[in-house]
Amino acid sequence: MRRSRRPSVPGVPPDDDALPPVHEPRGSAGGGGAGLTAARSPSVPSLRTETPAGLLKTRELAAIVVLTQVLANVALSHGMQSVGPIAGLAVLPYLRALLNPWVAAGVFCLAVWMLANLALLSRADLSYVLPVTSISYTLVALMGHFLLGEQVSGMRWIGIVVITVGAMLVGGTQTRTVPDVLEREVPTHARAGALPGTMEEKR
Repeated sequence: MRRSRRPSVPGVPPDDDALPPVHEPRGSAGGGGAGLTAARSPSVPSLRTETPAGLLKTRELAAIVVLTQVLANVALSHGMQSVGPIAGLAVLPYLRALLNPWVAAGVFCLAVWMLANLALLSRADLSYVLPVTSISYTLVALMGHFLLGEQVSGMRWIGIVVITVGAMLVGGTQTRTVPDVLEREVPTHARAGALPGTMEEKR
C-alpha cells in the first residue's frame, strides 16, 4: 500500500496527508494498478468564536431587541387603556384599536423587534438570547410604575431584581456554543486545482 501524493500546484503548499492512501491490487508492479481513492471523512466542526466586532454587533442587536420590546409594550398598554376592554374574537374592535396612535406605534415597534430578534437568533444561542433580553421585563416594570402609574408590590420588585441579576450573569457567557452549519465539502482536487483523476481506465 502506498500513499498518493498531491502534485505541486503554484501557490499551494505540499501536503503529504491531504489524500488518503490508495490500495493497489495484488500483482501490480510499480503501483500501476487500478483503484479508487477512498472518500475523505468530513472535518470535525469547530465552535465559532466571535471577534470583538462580532460580539459588539450581537450586543447591539440585543439592545435593540430589549429597547423595542419595552417601547412596544408601554405604547400598547397606554393605547389599549384608552381604547377600553376588548372581549371576544370579533375583528372590528381590533381594527378600531389599531387606529389609536399609541397602538399603531406599539405595533410598529413590535415589527422592528421581530426583525432584530431574528437577526439576533441567527448569531447567538436561544439559551443566551432569551435570558439576556429578559431585562426588558425589568425595564417594563419600571416604566409601568413611573410612566403609567402602576403599583408595583414588594414581591414584584424582588422578582425584578432576580431577573436583572440573571440577565447580567448570562450576558457574561459565550454567545454561541453550537457549531456552524458545515459547508458542502469540496473535494481536495477541486480546492487545490486541476489534478489528474483518481480512477484509471479499465483494461
